Amino acid sequence: MLNSEIVFRDAYRMFCIFMSDKAIFDMTPEDQQVWGGSQRSEEPLFRLRHQYIEDEVNHTLINLAICNRTHMERRKGLHGVDYPSAVCGKLTKDVGAEGEEDMSLREACNKIIHAEKLVATFLKDGTVSRFFSGEMEPMHHEMWLFGEFFGKNWKAELDVLAFLRATADNFELS
Repeated sequence: MLNSEIVFRDAYRMFCIFMSDKAIFDMTPEDQQVWGGSQRSEEPLFRLRHQYIEDEVNHTLINLAICNRTHMERRKGLHGVDYPSAVCGKLTKDVGAEGEEDMSLREACNKIIHAEKLVATFLKDGTVSRFFSGEMEPMHHEMWLFGEFFGKNWKAELDVLAFLRATADNFELS
């Protein structure tokens, strides 16, 4: 049996990571928004953000996906409860062909678990940058996941906030 309190805490932690990112950039003077190389930011929170954000996001997202899938399968097997129908983003099953479809929570979990590459999107000048921009802008709440299935490259555009909402609903947060 999964401990739902741990799942809720992880979902809340992930929510806080994404919501605090812009605030960290806003509180850090522009000339201190540096990471790596010979420069060092004087803002400790900016340094903490860059030290841990990638691992925290990737590990927490994968953990939540595994917990969601395990819980969904258990509920379906034991209680006949259908999988949640929440939409958590868009899926392109074959990048070489046209067409995308809504991505369910179950499919989002599959894509997170099997992704070969996870890429954050960023906010640049108040608009979403849909490409890797060097991590010197705050993250947006959308991640792009890439992988391969039966010789076809797929791409998933995961709405992290929708995924977290669906996670809370899946575990029936009261």
